[in-house]
Amino acid sequence: MAERPPHAIITGGSSGIGLACAQELAKNGFAVTLIARNTQRLAQAADQIRAVAPAASIIMASVDVNDYAKLQQAIADAVAQHGPVQWAIACAGICEPGKFLDQPIAEHAAQLQTNTLGTLNFAHLVAPGMIAGEGGHLILFSSVAGLVGLYGYASYGASKFAIHGLAEALMVELAPKICVSLVCPDDTDTPQLAYERARRPAVTSEIAGHTSQSAEHVARVTIAGAKAGKFLITMGGRSLLISVLRGILAPVSRRYHKSIISRLDAKS
Repeated sequence: MAERPPHAIITGGSSGIGLACAQELAKNGFAVTLIARNTQRLAQAADQIRAVAPAASIIMASVDVNDYAKLQQAIADAVAQHGPVQWAIACAGICEPGKFLDQPIAEHAAQLQTNTLGTLNFAHLVAPGMIAGEGGHLILFSSVAGLVGLYGYASYGASKFAIHGLAEALMVELAPKICVSLVCPDDTDTPQLAYERARRPAVTSEIAGHTSQSAEHVARVTIAGAKAGKFLITMGGRSLLISVLRGILAPVSRRYHKSIISRLDAKS
């Protein structure tokens, strides 16, 4: 009997970084399970994976990570078909930029629910099977906004800071069977970023700038870093600098925010 390929399961796998991670792993012989909400996008993602890995075995599950029971069933079904999970990547997330007091409470709650609790749901469901089996890698996606507070990203940043704390705890609790990695990318060229840029306050746009990196680059760095056993994975540049110096940079960042606000207020 032919040996089963290793199994990777990815939330937010229908586009952006999640899809790029799925493509990278499929090219390396993994069977992949994609979890996302939109059925049409999942089908398109499967086609994109097969374009780079024609022989890849792919499962698609249209599930919201906020629905614990349905997520549990989707993971159980995937394991029944593809075998135990060796790589679990929590990439599902939403972002609604805006000034804190201008945003309705529902937007704040949705980001905390999906980004933080959705990630926690996924980790809580995949970890027992990984520990019972051969172990593997659990990768949680945070953000540069999870390293330092950013104007216009109050609840998004809070949700990503929380993932950082979750990852640090799991790194200790799940060792040695599961190697936990926390990824903090800067702006990445995805459909989500295009949506964010259209909604960012002017101050946020100036702070963030207009550069971005490709989702494929983030996926390659993430997978290489996880294979090397790294906990904190950054893409270099600004995200690396912030991760190293965040204790010093926090007050500097606040002063920078204030200088931009004052300049833009003077122009208005």
